[in-house]
Order: sequence, then C-alpha cells, then structure tokens
Amino acid sequence: MGVILDLIASMAVRGAIVYIVITMNIQLHELLYEKAQHAIVKQNTATVADIFRNDLRYLGYNVTGDVFKLADTNRVRFLGDLSPGDANTTPDTIYYYVGPTSEMSETPNPDDRIMYRRVNSGTPVDIGHGVVTFSFKYYDGTGAVTTDLASIKSLWVKIVMQGDRPINQFYPTSIWETDFHPGNI
Repeated sequence: MGVILDLIASMAVRGAIVYIVITMNIQLHELLYEKAQHAIVKQNTATVADIFRNDLRYLGYNVTGDVFKLADTNRVRFLGDLSPGDANTTPDTIYYYVGPTSEMSETPNPDDRIMYRRVNSGTPVDIGHGVVTFSFKYYDGTGAVTTDLASIKSLWVKIVMQGDRPINQFYPTSIWETDFHPGNI
C-alpha cells in the first residue's frame, strides 16, 4: 500500500512540475510578444522621426520670403531645398499631415492613423502607421507662441505612435518630441 501512495505522490509532484513548466513557458512567450510589439512601435516612431528631422534640416534653405506655407496644430507645410548640392536651387514644398482614423478601420485601435509626407505636388507617401498624435507649436524669435507664418523661428513637435493591437488592454505606445531651431530661418 505504501508503494502505491509513493507512486501517486510522485505522479502528483511530476504533474505539478509539468504544469509549472508549461505555465512559465506560456508566460515567457506572452512577455516576449509584448516586448516585440513595444520594440516595433519604438522603431516605427524612430523611423518617422528620422524622416521628419531630416527634412527639417533643409527648412528655409535656398528660400527667400516666408518659409512656412501652413503652420497648423497638427500639420505643417514649409519650403526648403531638399537637394542643396544639385544645380537646381528651387526650394521644394514639403507637407506633413495625418489621415483620418477611418483609413485604419481594420485595426482594433480606434485612434491610429497614417502619417503622410508630400513633396511639391507629388503623390503623398505613407511614412508611418499608428500615429495617434501629431502636434506642433510654433515660436517667434522671442520664444513666444505664434500663429503668424512670417514670424516663426522655431517649432516644437510631438509624435505619439501606438501599436494596432492591445496588449493587456493597453496599446504599446512610443512618444517622440523635440524643439527645432533651424538655422536657415
């Protein structure tokens, strides 16, 4: 009778160990998935920020007159020569904006949108999915907030991006914000 109890006890212990290992494996898999989703959102934010920052380097370059053509709280259109080394010294018009949430209606995230970049009169290019906030503030030479296109000397931008699927009822989020003080304006 003692042998049977020993066998039953050892089976129970083995079962508990197997259960613990399987549970730990599932939790590890979920954690790795969560970390991967956060990394994807961070990388997407960095890519969008790099494209935007690169264009701002040329803001006002080879431009006479007003640099900003549109300076709204969630979109911007400005002039700058994107190819300063070529013989063409005509400034380009660069326009950044986000589309409506209806473009991303197939995702569970109700707030994500697509960010677009258009150069001159070309076709808008999708540079990032998952943008939930794209906002600006514009400052004059004294550091005061301004809406006058001719007096803008610097700007603050904030981009918030989220994943398209929730993890534990929250969307993975990445925030990028910075001040720009272009030397060409």
